[in-house]
Amino acid sequence: MKNKHVFLLLATALFALASVSCGKRHSAKQLVEDFIDEHAQLSSVSVTDVGKLDSTDRVDNSTISALQADVKNGGMYKPDTKFGQRPTNTKTLLMLRVTLEAKDEKGEKKPYKHTFYLDPELTSVVAVKTN
Repeated sequence: MKNKHVFLLLATALFALASVSCGKRHSAKQLVEDFIDEHAQLSSVSVTDVGKLDSTDRVDNSTISALQADVKNGGMYKPDTKFGQRPTNTKTLLMLRVTLEAKDEKGEKKPYKHTFYLDPELTSVVAVKTN
């Protein structure tokens, strides 16, 4: 009887944890899609695959500045693309790897792999790395 209660408690806890994790991933995906809709320069950009939501503390401010400059000059996003600020109270950023599909200059669909760096509250995109 006691084992049954322990099993039920563990199963409930795992389900709750999975639900929260999926909710954050969905919010991150929506944030990325909104960013793409607002700033994409190529036509017919769509998200075709989304990786798992992860975190990193290995991206410093100079790397963020370089990634932002690359995006603004890379042709996929508008030169006036606006990014969110890195939080001052933490070094940790969330990251989401995404595969996009967009029409290139010739009108042909082409896959692009990007890593989006997001603030921990999922309110803004801080940087994008084109892989």
